[in-house]
Amino acid sequence: MPHQVETVSIYIGTGKRFEEYKFEIAFEEKLDTAMGTLQTVHFRKMHGANQEGLEIWFAQEYRLLPVKVRHIDREGKISAEAIITDIRVSDE
Repeated sequence: MPHQVETVSIYIGTGKRFEEYKFEIAFEEKLDTAMGTLQTVHFRKMHGANQEGLEIWFAQEYRLLPVKVRHIDREGKISAEAIITDIRVSDE
């Protein structure tokens, strides 16, 4: 039986407008950060050959805030990556 991929649509600002992107929910993953190890859900933007990609890791223990973002260029290489170093959550 083939594995069914779970997908979700996320609207992301491009600087000029908001665009809808389709992401597959790749898997849960432990991510080492300056804050310690976080349990995350890893999303990957669905894209075709010669298109840019995007991956986002959301921290389960911080209300699914994005804690890592990776941009993939058209050649499939990592062109940018950012990993969280600190989160401050109010008591509200």
